[in-house]
Amino acid sequence: MSRLTRILVCAVLSGSCVYLGCDTNQRPETPAVPFGPGSGAPRDSVELSTIGYDPEGLKVSCRFSWGDGDTSEWSGWFEGGDTISLGHAWSVADIYEVRAQCRDPHEAFSEWSDFTLFLVGHPPRQPTLQHWPALGKVDTTYTVTVVTTDLDHDGIRYVFDWGDGVLDTTPEHPSGQPANEQHAWSVPDSYILKVQAVDATGLASGWSDPAVVRISDPYGPGTLLWSYGTGGDVRSSPAIGPDGVVYVGSLDSCLHAVNPDGTEKWRFKTAGFVVSTPALADDGTVYFGSLDGKVYAVSPDGTKRWEFATGGEVVSSPAIGEDGRVYVGSEDSCLHALKPDGTLDWSFRTGGWVVASPVVDEGGNVYFGSHDSTFYCLKPDGGLEWSYETGGQVQGSAALVAGAAYFTSFDGYIHALNPEGGLLWKHDVGDLMLSSPAVGWNGLVYVGSDQGPFYCFYPGGDVKWSFDTGGPISSSPALTLDRAVYFGSGTDLWAMVSESGGVLWRYSTESWVLSSPAIDTDGTVYVGSDDQSLYAIRGAGSLDDGPWPKYRHDLRNTGRASAGN
Repeated sequence: MSRLTRILVCAVLSGSCVYLGCDTNQRPETPAVPFGPGSGAPRDSVELSTIGYDPEGLKVSCRFSWGDGDTSEWSGWFEGGDTISLGHAWSVADIYEVRAQCRDPHEAFSEWSDFTLFLVGHPPRQPTLQHWPALGKVDTTYTVTVVTTDLDHDGIRYVFDWGDGVLDTTPEHPSGQPANEQHAWSVPDSYILKVQAVDATGLASGWSDPAVVRISDPYGPGTLLWSYGTGGDVRSSPAIGPDGVVYVGSLDSCLHAVNPDGTEKWRFKTAGFVVSTPALADDGTVYFGSLDGKVYAVSPDGTKRWEFATGGEVVSSPAIGEDGRVYVGSEDSCLHALKPDGTLDWSFRTGGWVVASPVVDEGGNVYFGSHDSTFYCLKPDGGLEWSYETGGQVQGSAALVAGAAYFTSFDGYIHALNPEGGLLWKHDVGDLMLSSPAVGWNGLVYVGSDQGPFYCFYPGGDVKWSFDTGGPISSSPALTLDRAVYFGSGTDLWAMVSESGGVLWRYSTESWVLSSPAIDTDGTVYVGSDDQSLYAIRGAGSLDDGPWPKYRHDLRNTGRASAGN
């Protein structure tokens, strides 16, 4: 071939009218490492790609060495920089080294590229979780069992994603053989557990269907710390002293003093059931009533200081004024004001039993209800300030806040009165209302109904939320700083989110919970049950700092708006 002929041929092949470099033709550059899917199944055609270049701008053609002894035919011609793809099917499951090579129109060949590994085989099937802890406790080791199969009968390793940021990989197991792996979660929470299978060639399955693992603190909220057995039903509500001693009455006719560890400190015997809730004075004196018709003052060591006989059974719980006077109702239809030494200061007679427990505002005025269906406000000297008639007996205790008094009545309403005794609002909540309201830091009002719903009201009287526990509610609520509300319903102590009404937990006793809960400074919740026991249950927060966070206002059950905890 003449030199001119060679130049013309080169020009045609290069697509250029002027090309004078054929005598010095350079080989194409080494093509890119083949790329594409990293794996495929036997006998399935898979397409891999490369990119070739020619230093002189000539078109290039490529071929692949598939690693199984077969080399592809050359591809068509492509401009340099184009992606060139070819397909292949491997018949045997294995790991193959795939390379690429390019040529130019002058049959100059590039070097073979570096290889890429291509896995041929079937990935394992999606694993199945056979056993896992749906419920568990922190720092406890649990065994999880998983199994799957591999169509190529490869060995299988399992990758466990525990949901807490930890990934564990097992040793290799035969296809179809269950694998066990152990794990302990250190933080109470709900975790999503899932597992992936990887065969001996590196092919991975999809993740298993997720499993939810709920891990709780074995000593977390709702856990029983201890129970203390009395000899009778516990309908009285606990009072808590500064030293942590818990005082509560029982239908065994005793007042019980219980140490913070649940052991008995002492018990004081009366001649009648003790339904009355005790109140603690600043000096530690414990005041309470008995169905034997008397009001008792007992010293912190369990010895009697004095007793005062009324003309009827004393269900009412005492309130303690700023000056130390003790106010208590009786089924003799009177509210009695007693001096700190136990002598009578004055009595105010109503038209019915006074079972309700009185409360005292910051000015010393006394508020209480009567079986004559009337709610009273008395001056500190016992004179009538005003009265308000309801449609039923008033047995619950009031909650006092600036500008309002909240209480319930057997007319089925919760009533809100202004300081002059005028009605601010009332709301129908059911039937026989025994639960007494509590008021939180944000002014929300909480109360239970004998027909079952528990209510949260805005200060103006609209319902924020309600929740049906499925049982009657005679217990009164207690609010915590961590925005929970505790109350008894049926046989359970309930803990709910005070802002939304969501259930946090509940603890079941063996009989009715008519007692109202008390909350210690460490968050421990104390409540009585008709199974004759006082319970100490771990809570999460201390008593709310709102205006009236629980029945009888404070830990000492003074029933006084100005009292601290």
